[in-house]
Amino acid sequence: MSLKDPSQKMSKSAVDPRSRILITDDAPAISEKVRLALTDSVQGIEYDPSSRPGISNLIEILSHFSPNSLPSDTEHQSCEDIAAEFGSSSKRAFKEHVAGTITNNLKDIRERYLELTETKGGKLYVETVAIAGREAAERSAESTLNLVKEAVGLIGRRPQ
Repeated sequence: MSLKDPSQKMSKSAVDPRSRILITDDAPAISEKVRLALTDSVQGIEYDPSSRPGISNLIEILSHFSPNSLPSDTEHQSCEDIAAEFGSSSKRAFKEHVAGTITNNLKDIRERYLELTETKGGKLYVETVAIAGREAAERSAESTLNLVKEAVGLIGRRPQ
């Protein structure tokens, strides 16, 4: 959910860029966005989406990055368990933990994304891959087309 309005989905089209975390966000940007995330003035950390939507939103985000939420696992750490673990923490400490966890989990993805979108020799890496794929497809299609033309008699057979 949005970091600025927990009743709304996190969205790239939201007006406020601080409402969302992007793959391209670096550690300072993630920390700043989480630090400024809307919460409440109630002491402690507790999971109660109806009366404490801001803190509950951060707990839910953290649950998706919990150790048990890796792709090989089917369940993640429950929001209630996270709330119990951090119940006596300050909001500042909790937000720092959330930001650090997000940053650590997105680090490799972010680095790989930046590699793939990096410009080398005037072209993006993904453009060079697309060009190489197109050229290979053209060669294969030309070879196949020549075999079809030979089969239907449009061109003479090549000497062997």
